[in-house]
Amino acid sequence: MAENISPEERLFKVIQEGSQEKPDDAPEKRPGAGIDGWIRGIKRSILSARAGRPGRPGKGFDWKKIIPRAAGAYEVKPELLNKVLAVILVFVTALVAYSAFGRRQNTVKIAETISRLKKSALTGAREAAEPFKKVEFYLDALRKRDIFHPVPKGAAPEPGTASKESLKNAAANLKLQGISWGDKPTVMILLQTEKESKMYFLIQGQPIGATGIKVKYIYRDRVVIERGGSEMELL
Repeated sequence: MAENISPEERLFKVIQEGSQEKPDDAPEKRPGAGIDGWIRGIKRSILSARAGRPGRPGKGFDWKKIIPRAAGAYEVKPELLNKVLAVILVFVTALVAYSAFGRRQNTVKIAETISRLKKSALTGAREAAEPFKKVEFYLDALRKRDIFHPVPKGAAPEPGTASKESLKNAAANLKLQGISWGDKPTVMILLQTEKESKMYFLIQGQPIGATGIKVKYIYRDRVVIERGGSEMELL
């Protein structure tokens, strides 16, 4: 006997039967698969590490179980680690030694530079301050410059004129080579004649060989020589 079923009831029955059947090729969903399952596994590991199982103390995190591939990839060998640490130690030691040596060299250079500057400043100050001449020099200048009795025009030459000309002739063979300034200034005078050529190193008051001329005053840029009461400058 045919069932008296309306089309709507028949469609509802087909849909209900289809939902109860499970396709053979449908993949089974494993519990805990996917991102949610991975996160739940991490949470369980953390909780078990803190609390531990009944009767057992809690253990530390076992990251190899949580991330096994990453744990295997970053495994470090002790031999390789020791070599790397040794290289780093050698590099740091060399850097410290170089820094200490360079700092010491810079300190020595700075000290030498300061010492040279001090010596240069002292030498310049001594050269700038020309010492006073002897009293005889000023007295001779006063005697020569008699401002109260000027020499009239056309007056007879002084008695020392002849001796001064003689001194000039005798000093024609003398050449000033240099002056060494110090506690005792030293002058270098070259005596050059047809017979000989000789260098004299003299201080103030010493004679120039057998010429009868002596060094009277020594200045930084000139020398005053004397013979028979007559004087002249030797430049």
